Amino acid sequence: MAYTKNTWLPRIGTGLNKFTDQNGNEWTLTSAPTEVQQAGTPFTADWMNHIEDGIYNAAARADISSNPNLLINGGFTVWQRGESFTVGTSRIYTADRWYCVKLAGGAESATVSRTEDGMLVSGATVSIAYMLEPQDVALLQGKQLTLSIGVKNSDGSMKYITRPVEVTSAMVSLGGFTAGQTVCWAKLEMGEEATPFVPRSYGEELLACMRYYQKTGTVFCPGYITVGGASFTYMPPVPMRSVPTIGGNVNDMTVRPVDSDVIYQQTVGISSSQSSGDTLYLTTTAPGVTSNRPCVVQFWGLTLDAEVYS
Repeated sequence: MAYTKNTWLPRIGTGLNKFTDQNGNEWTLTSAPTEVQQAGTPFTADWMNHIEDGIYNAAARADISSNPNLLINGGFTVWQRGESFTVGTSRIYTADRWYCVKLAGGAESATVSRTEDGMLVSGATVSIAYMLEPQDVALLQGKQLTLSIGVKNSDGSMKYITRPVEVTSAMVSLGGFTAGQTVCWAKLEMGEEATPFVPRSYGEELLACMRYYQKTGTVFCPGYITVGGASFTYMPPVPMRSVPTIGGNVNDMTVRPVDSDVIYQQTVGISSSQSSGDTLYLTTTAPGVTSNRPCVVQFWGLTLDAEVYS
């Protein structure tokens, strides 16, 4: 909000305590209180100007307050897949939500890695992009958007990039970054002007990233065996945007049937038609079990990938 500051001036003159009544009689008023228990705050022009300054500064801060960042993990703080990646000529996800590819020329491959400042590029020039979900593309098409990026050069100096962006597809490209540069943050926002980048907490960013990718710890799920196969459901701690692709330790399922020996190192599969982003219907083998019975399936280190690839 815009606020026009007033300047208060003291009243200056002579006989300022003289008054004339309706009959033309002149009176001089003199303060003569019986007792002053508290002097109070003087009502002066200086004090009113102090108040005006406070109102004006508060309004100015409101005018430059930060718009929300439309990019998840804009500060490159969440790296669920690992903290260093070799990047070739095929795009791969590195830091959560960030899609990287080596540009032509230079070394055969590049490396991007996690640092305290953000994403460090080494070896060759790397293009970094963010992938929007279809509903976000539809929401942002035709809108005035501004992209701003903070980059730390190899000599420690900072470079700030600001440019208008038009969303026409899922990919929002930050551009190419050369070896030795660290991309510290990126922000996409509504409007024609860039406002300050305000990082979210790590917990907020991690929860948002888990909609697209997560890695399980050790999990025990109740299941049921029918004719040599076990089925069970797993509910991710954060619902995913779609049925994910399963990776990681897919061949290390442990099936614990009731009244039967433990079965190790089985392979997991997913029934996409019976699954959703918040409930996964999983299956694994249970060789040697010839009758129906309850079981517990144990697994760890599964990766669930529901990222946007195109």
